[in-house]
Amino acid sequence: MSTMQIDASRQAINVSGGGGTTDFATTAFVFCHTGWKTDSGDSITVNTDNNEYYIDVYKAGGGQWIEWYIWIKEGTYSLTLFYYQSSNATKIDIALDGTNIVSAFDCYIGAFNPHIKTIQTGIVVSTAGTHTVRFTSNGKNASSTDYHMGLFHFLFQRTGA
Repeated sequence: MSTMQIDASRQAINVSGGGGTTDFATTAFVFCHTGWKTDSGDSITVNTDNNEYYIDVYKAGGGQWIEWYIWIKEGTYSLTLFYYQSSNATKIDIALDGTNIVSAFDCYIGAFNPHIKTIQTGIVVSTAGTHTVRFTSNGKNASSTDYHMGLFHFLFQRTGA
């Protein structure tokens, strides 16, 4: 008899059958307003732009972080990030299992601009299993008034073996 378990907090599907095998996903799609872990000093707000929910992570002076766990198999991936730009936004480092895959990504713009999309390619995942994705505030643009991090969702998509 086969079983299937969906773990919503990790956005993964674990399938096991008579042979006891596990199949890890080749794509991980995470809605940022669900299933996170964060630094206890951070302020977390779940907002809506009347279209969809996003999470706003904030700490005066920066340094805030938020992370999720994803299950994917080994291979090369692209990361698609959906976020907002604003006059009070931070710069972000994005790390996979403690190694930065994006550094000092600047989310500043003069006026609120939701639903921005950016893609980072060539991300190598060496083993199948659970991986930690962490977003950390890393300073701010000289014109930014604060350190807000506004995230809608992100997607890891396998592009090669």
